[in-house]
Amino acid sequence: MTSIIDMLVVLTEMICVIIVVAYVVTRTEFFHDALKGKVTWKGAYFMIILFGLLSIFGTYSGLDILGAKVNVRDIGPMIAGLIGGPIVGLGAGLIGGLHRLSMGGITAVPCSISTVLAGLFGGMIYLSAHRRFVGIKGAVIFAVLMESLHMIINLILVQPWSTAWSIISNVALPMIFANALGMAAFSFIVWNHIHEEETKDDRDRLNGELQREKAELEMAKEIQQSILPKHLPEWGGYSIAAMSRPAREVGGDFYDMFPMQNGERTVIIADVSGKGMPAALYMAVSRTVMRVAAASTTDIGELLSKANVELVNQSDMGMFVTMFGIELNDEGDIDFANAGHNPPMRVGPSGVSFLPEGGVAMGITPEAVPLAGSIRLDVGEMMILYTDGVTDAVGPNGKELGEEGFRSAVVGLSGMNANDALQRLIEAIDKHTGTEPQYDDITIVIVRREA
Repeated sequence: MTSIIDMLVVLTEMICVIIVVAYVVTRTEFFHDALKGKVTWKGAYFMIILFGLLSIFGTYSGLDILGAKVNVRDIGPMIAGLIGGPIVGLGAGLIGGLHRLSMGGITAVPCSISTVLAGLFGGMIYLSAHRRFVGIKGAVIFAVLMESLHMIINLILVQPWSTAWSIISNVALPMIFANALGMAAFSFIVWNHIHEEETKDDRDRLNGELQREKAELEMAKEIQQSILPKHLPEWGGYSIAAMSRPAREVGGDFYDMFPMQNGERTVIIADVSGKGMPAALYMAVSRTVMRVAAASTTDIGELLSKANVELVNQSDMGMFVTMFGIELNDEGDIDFANAGHNPPMRVGPSGVSFLPEGGVAMGITPEAVPLAGSIRLDVGEMMILYTDGVTDAVGPNGKELGEEGFRSAVVGLSGMNANDALQRLIEAIDKHTGTEPQYDDITIVIVRREA
């Protein structure tokens, strides 16, 4: 008589074959549709035939015990029902059941009924789970309960009862175990495939969102770049060069050139707190406020003070902006105002020096007053306005460029025109940072007196 261990070995071999076929099925388009609750007639027909043949295979590859077949016939219809619904499960069950009935034997009728019910019940579970796979645990429990019902049907219908009991007592444990094992393996394959599809969908969705965000940021970058002066003004007696390079797609640095109410020429450079989109939005607000205030102002210090009050009144963003502004005239007399910004450099034949540092950033308190003063810029001298992204630029060794490094970079620029001097500065900064990423926005404005 075949031992239980021998039966388990044979049944496990059969399960392996079924798993291989099941794995192939999970890679088909029909299976993908079924997992989404969309079983087409073509897909249903395909699964009915395939899992029906698997049921037949489960019968033929079984073991004869007292005139009964120890088999995994029911697993094909069960799987068909769990992934395809009642029609698919019933169709596969009918194929497997009718085949078993044609073989005859004292258990032919109850075994055939059980195979049909296996597919039908699997389909009902599929519907109760809202046309979704029930999961590993649910599928295994179903397999155990279905095979237990299989045994009970045999005990009820097979006569004499003693013969039925003799058969069931020998085959119940290995059949329940083998079908549960096969269902567990198949469920794992299905669940893993579902997880792969969900991961792929999440990845595709994330990539789509990233692409949309990238497109939006590119658009925001273009909009922000359009806010900066497209063409630098040609002011008699002065040449101007400027650049702004955000650390991200958009930034908070900006510069601008415009006349005040009295026609005096004004140049400003500013650095908004923070980075990215919030800084970019506050930058746009700050620039607009400055332009509006300039239309009714004749003094650079008054301009920054008036704009500060407007920023405090109009913005609830909890941000602030440092700013340095200069007012030019034909004689080279320059009035300046500093609202907490980096002190510009004055570069000429006599050397390099920093303008006074001080003032309070704008947008914090309406009482803030900028540090005001004036200098005379001789012919050939230039002023270099910049944001802290320049001095804070970090090299591969972790060392910042700093004010002294920046001072060293500007030595020898006095003989150059504004554009060449700007290019030399950019090269010096890039040489210092090397391959290190840019951590802060970098903006430079050079104003050189030509006559």
